[in-house]
Amino acid sequence: MVSKNSRRRVGLATLELVIATTLTFPLAAFLLYLAARACHNLYQVIATLVEWPYL
Repeated sequence: MVSKNSRRRVGLATLELVIATTLTFPLAAFLLYLAARACHNLYQVIATLVEWPYL
């Protein structure tokens, strides 16, 4: 027989999983966006340094 306390723990674990998922995915998407912009900016800096002597 399942006790009332263990059902509550399962509910809390499920709630924790949902909250962690809803916080993690948007944060990961935002960090991916920032990483893409950082790579683009780094490319621009390197391209500028390489072409600078030829201007």
